[in-house]
Amino acid sequence: MNLENQQTYDYANLLKAVAHPVRLCLVKNMLDGEKNVTYFVNCLDASQANISQHLAILRAADVVSTRKEKNEVFYSIKDSSIRGIVELLYYEK
Repeated sequence: MNLENQQTYDYANLLKAVAHPVRLCLVKNMLDGEKNVTYFVNCLDASQANISQHLAILRAADVVSTRKEKNEVFYSIKDSSIRGIVELLYYEK
């Protein structure tokens, strides 16, 4: 696979990672800074298990990074290209 095809493949995988309404909402909510699971549970009215599963998918795809503080894990956007895509979707109209 040549470099251009690899880049296209990588971008497709990145887009697949956020191509779910819950994951897109999670990333959108992280645009203004890091958040913990409790924030998302209250914001999205979803179970902690469900939110954690979606965050694990985003983390595995290198879309988000984590920071641990005592017993809490905070999530933030790691991939700047996803930040640009989400900002374009929500704010560039």
